[in-house]
Amino acid sequence: MVYNLKQINPTKCQFSFRLGKFDCYELRKSVCSLYLNEREAQRINKEEGSQFKAGNVMHCRNLAKSLLNAN
Repeated sequence: MVYNLKQINPTKCQFSFRLGKFDCYELRKSVCSLYLNEREAQRINKEEGSQFKAGNVMHCRNLAKSLLNAN
């Protein structure tokens, strides 16, 4: 199988995602994890563990931190 890779400019594209409760913390709890302070997020993470995979309270927070650190 051959894959053709091409570079895109994401600022000139539109993306659509179909997320569920296992993909997005906000869909489960009605508040985006990025709006929580660090203390609240850590408490929730400890209570829930890793049962929600990408829907974990820390998923988007960690992604945002990595993007900010990469400039």
